[in-house]
Amino acid sequence: MYNFLERLEDKFWLWYFKKHVGVGAQHVILHWQEWEIGVWNKAEFLAQRGSMELSDFLDKIREENPKTTFKPKDIQRVLNILTNTGMTHAGKLNTGELTTFWTNVAIGKGSAAEDVNNTTLQTEEKRKAFAVGGNAKVVNQTEKYSHIFYDTDMVSALPVTITEAGIFHQAAGGDMYARVVAAGKVVNTGDLITVQINVTHINGTQV
Repeated sequence: MYNFLERLEDKFWLWYFKKHVGVGAQHVILHWQEWEIGVWNKAEFLAQRGSMELSDFLDKIREENPKTTFKPKDIQRVLNILTNTGMTHAGKLNTGELTTFWTNVAIGKGSAAEDVNNTTLQTEEKRKAFAVGGNAKVVNQTEKYSHIFYDTDMVSALPVTITEAGIFHQAAGGDMYARVVAAGKVVNTGDLITVQINVTHINGTQV
């Protein structure tokens, strides 16, 4: 039975949500994403990873730090939003209006702030398919996209500074699911850069 204490608790959380967010709570699906972009010593990373799936290995390293001596040369975690075009494409995947899913991740050198209206990277450096050396999968309610870009993948002369990344449904052009801009990550000879994107689906609070 929906008793007095339950009603009181509901009223508290509605008040708390409105006080801290500025609007009333709603029963919605929220999409948020966490990006992790890191530069590593290539030989050390490959030796430590072995045959482990990339996303599992990156999760393992995150959980073990700072206990382990194996650490990235530079790493950053960024929270961001999905693009309008990307959310429309994702919605049409759910309704069957589209069947072209997210297949590639790209990195670039653009520094303009990300925006929900972005449709491309500002200055794309390299794009790679998840099926070739990366992986894309769902764990519980989280979409996980991971890939590696080696020093030999870079189009520009080394060292190259990577500042942006995005997810796409084609090997060139196509809709962009998301874009992120991070602090410059310098890739030198003997380095590799990893990109991991987590998109978690969370239920909102029912009014």
